[in-house]
Amino acid sequence: MQKVRAGERGAAGVRARLVALRARPLPEMVAEYARAGMDLTPGEWLELALAQVGARRVRHRGYHRFAWPVGDRGWRRRCPIGLVELPYPLATDPAVTL
Repeated sequence: MQKVRAGERGAAGVRARLVALRARPLPEMVAEYARAGMDLTPGEWLELALAQVGARRVRHRGYHRFAWPVGDRGWRRRCPIGLVELPYPLATDPAVTL
């Protein structure tokens, strides 16, 4: 979403996906707002486009942190990382079901 707001590289692909999901194209909406004497920023268009396609926010537990040991077996035994080894998370937040 930040790509669209800031007009960064790759924003065109995000806009194309939203238009494919039946959002009105950015140039069309900018022209319509200009005729009405108003400005429409890419960030404002993004919020409107997400509403048009029926997007919703999905809560997640946040970013995950992983550390992998390096070196040979002896070095790994002598230098513990200090984190409890946990299985790789395969599921998202259980409170959210799609």
